[in-house]
Amino acid sequence: MAIALRVLSGFSAEPLCTAAATRGWTAKDVKAAIEELEGTTRPGQRLFIHGEAFCEGGRTLGDMLKKQVGKKASATGSQQLDVFLVKVEPGWATMLQNVEDGWMELRDVAEQYQHDREVVLAAMRAKGTQLRDVAEEFRRDREVVMAAVSSNGSALRFAAESLKRDPEVVLTAIRGSDLALRSTAEELWHSRDFLLAVVQEYGSALMYAPMELRRDRDVVLAAVCNDVTALRHATPEMWHEPEIRRVALEACAELWPEAAHAAQDRCQLPCSRHQRRARGARMSEDALLAAVLA
Repeated sequence: MAIALRVLSGFSAEPLCTAAATRGWTAKDVKAAIEELEGTTRPGQRLFIHGEAFCEGGRTLGDMLKKQVGKKASATGSQQLDVFLVKVEPGWATMLQNVEDGWMELRDVAEQYQHDREVVLAAMRAKGTQLRDVAEEFRRDREVVMAAVSSNGSALRFAAESLKRDPEVVLTAIRGSDLALRSTAEELWHSRDFLLAVVQEYGSALMYAPMELRRDRDVVLAAVCNDVTALRHATPEMWHEPEIRRVALEACAELWPEAAHAAQDRCQLPCSRHQRRARGARMSEDALLAAVLA
C-alpha cells in the first residue's frame, strides 16, 4: 500500500512538501525525495517520526507505521505519515558526510557529536569496528550494532552481551566474518536451527556445537557439504552414516586426489579376491578420510 508522506518543518510544523512513498522506503529514500522536492541536501537533513530520529541504514517507513496510533488514510486509501525535517548547519552536515564516507572516524569528531545517534550510525556503516569507541548505550542499541556487523562481522566482539545472543545479529556478523564465531554467546550453539544456519556458511563451526548436535545427521551433513574437514568435529558414528560418508568421500577425492590414490594403494590384504574387494574398498575409504582429516 502507498504512503502519503507529508514533510513538515521540525520547528514550525509548516508543511514543506508531500511525497508518494512505499512501506519499504528507508531514511535514505525519504531524504532523496525531500532533496528533489524541497531542495535541502541529504547531509543537511535530520528526520523525525513520532518524536524519534529516523536515521539511514535502519528502519523503514513500514516499521514506523506500526508505531502510529490511529492510522489515517488519504482519500485514495493510502496511509498517511508525517515526517518532521530539521535543517542542520552546513558544518554539521559536512562532518556527517565525512564520517559516512570514511574520511573521519568517530573518535576524531567533536565530543558532543560522538553521542549523536545519527553520527554513530554513519560511523558504523563506514567502519563497523568503530563500535569499540562508542558509549555503552550504543553497544546495546540493536540498530547500531546491526549496522556495525553488516559492515564488519568481527565488530560483534564489541556488542553488548544481550546482542551476542540475538540470532539475527549474530548470523549477520558471521556471514561477514568467521571471527564472529568466537564472540557468539554459548547458549546459541545449543539451538539446532541457529547451528544449521551457521554450518551452511562455515562448516567448521561444528566445533562449537554441543555433543548432541555433533551427532545430529542433518547438522553434520550440512556442515560437511560446506567443508569436508568439519567431519573431524562430528561424533565417530557420523563417519559411517551413508550419505555423510558419500559426500565426504566425493569431496576428499576431488580436493585431494593424491591422497585418494595413496589410500587405495595401501589396501593390499591377504584374503580372497571377493573379500579383498569388499574390505579393500572400505579400508581405502577409511584411510582416505583419516589421511585428509588428520
